[in-house]
Amino acid sequence: MKEISPMEQFQKKALLLKQKLFQHIDETREPMQQFFGKHEKFIIFISVSNGEERARVFCGVGNSPESSWLNAINLCKKFLKRQPDYSAWVKVDLVNEIETLPFEKFIEHSTSTRRNYLRQGISFDGTFNLAFFGAGDQCECVYPKK
Repeated sequence: MKEISPMEQFQKKALLLKQKLFQHIDETREPMQQFFGKHEKFIIFISVSNGEERARVFCGVGNSPESSWLNAINLCKKFLKRQPDYSAWVKVDLVNEIETLPFEKFIEHSTSTRRNYLRQGISFDGTFNLAFFGAGDQCECVYPKK
């Protein structure tokens, strides 16, 4: 029996997760239209890990669910070619709500939670080029000390 490569295993897992994720796309359309206007965008995060180290997270933004998926999965595959052992654990997330906060409100909100612990993701720009997924923020300090 032919052994399946780590990349093939990843692709099988990713396909199953994509099918599940895309079942929830319609739930995100209205919030995305409210934020982006009539040119809605979709934001997908794909996390991979070897189960021993922190996950690596890849963000895909696109004008359609498929283009955002491809943007995230292509970044992920590029990484996995160099680090195939990271394909053991795969998780996908779809942004379903966006809230804009002035910097002062963000500092107030983030410092009122447990130290260095945010449940929400954060993006420092409206196009999610500098974005951090909520689960990945828990060990990072991204704001200045008082």
